[in-house]
Amino acid sequence: MNRIVIETILKKAIRDIKDSPERSTRNLIDFALQFTKGEFQQHFLEQTQRILMDENSPYYRMVYDAVNNVDTDKLICLGTNICYNSCTLGAEKIRNIEEKEGFDIPWSLAFDMGDASSEQYETIIEQGNGLGIYTWFIRTENLENVAPLVKKHTDSAFILLCEPETVLNTMNQTILKAKNVMLCPAYDENDTTCTKACHYLRENRMLFSVHYIYGDQNAKFILNGDVMVSAQNLHPMFVLLVPDENCSAEVIKAVYDYALHVRENQE
Repeated sequence: MNRIVIETILKKAIRDIKDSPERSTRNLIDFALQFTKGEFQQHFLEQTQRILMDENSPYYRMVYDAVNNVDTDKLICLGTNICYNSCTLGAEKIRNIEEKEGFDIPWSLAFDMGDASSEQYETIIEQGNGLGIYTWFIRTENLENVAPLVKKHTDSAFILLCEPETVLNTMNQTILKAKNVMLCPAYDENDTTCTKACHYLRENRMLFSVHYIYGDQNAKFILNGDVMVSAQNLHPMFVLLVPDENCSAEVIKAVYDYALHVRENQE
């Protein structure tokens, strides 16, 4: 019942944002704060509220672009699976289990499927749901292999990191029509395939981001702003910055600090 009410409110909010992005977005945040109990949610929404006090905030442009260029049902489903199933119901379950059992549980999990089939990951996701985990970052070389997980676990949110060629080559209707999926092709400003993949996703009103794998050698392109400036031309919802396995702790911290700075200063 709560989810039905939330989805109804969100549908109206999205309609309102199309007409008045600034006022309607602020109203939605104010409304959410009235019903927020969790410490993490409260902090996140208060930070968002503070950011949106700037009438020239680039986040207004991002929200307006999303509600006008992404299928509404996909925005609502993925958003609700993350914000309600993961960060509300799931977070409450996680806190209860942590307090009772005495071990830590992450709110999301990431793993690399490579070209593996979905069978061995089925148990992981079922156990994760039982612990309160509903958000999954999955790197895959074959979107077809992830389709059974996406289709079965409709209460979970799947962020699928893949190569641009995989996006352009997939014909799997489960992936293309799924409402609980965000495709996230690898970003390379010199790769026309990435540009084509993002254009394809945008034309089909799909929710998508891009991910950029960095190491000690190419992190400078993040820190000098090149990656963010060029990536935003493709209209992704997010740019996920992923360190490679050999990246030093110092570079990872520098990139993390940079991301916080850009976000908080709304650059």
